[in-house]
Amino acid sequence: MTRQYGDASFLPIGEHGEPTTWVQERLNGQQISWLDFLAEKDHPEGWSGCALGLTSSAIMVVYAAPGDRQPYGARLIWRYLEAQTIWTRSMDRKFRRSRDEDTDVQRRVQGAVIRGVPTTKPPNERGGERARIELVGGGLLRIDALPGDGPGEADMDIQWLDTVDRLIILPGMRQN
Repeated sequence: MTRQYGDASFLPIGEHGEPTTWVQERLNGQQISWLDFLAEKDHPEGWSGCALGLTSSAIMVVYAAPGDRQPYGARLIWRYLEAQTIWTRSMDRKFRRSRDEDTDVQRRVQGAVIRGVPTTKPPNERGGERARIELVGGGLLRIDALPGDGPGEADMDIQWLDTVDRLIILPGMRQN
């Protein structure tokens, strides 16, 4: 891993990684159209993933990958795919399919507007990285990367939390 590109070791040769904060900043103010869990064939072996479709037609892909640096046993890898100018058959199927079989989490995030995407510095309870996608209205989509059962494996846990208590301290104000 390089200092400038945090997940460069997970990329094909010649492709540069994007700093996680830059990718996450692109989500601020975006509206979620759909959330899908990626099938085994859609990510590297041993990884887990999900994709957030945005109303701008851009897609944010989040992978849980095995961590190769301490303190994380598993990391979140972010990829922002710009809106496509060509509409393919697979995209047409994705947007036209019935969403009746969606999980509760998938239904709740549809139409939500993203306020921010902070990541936590200390690892979660199982030693993986955690991101919290804060939504306008107080909802929270929590994504955890979890170390897998075997070496080179990682799993992903996605949870919806109804309310989020926020403490905002402005410069010059004291916290009691």
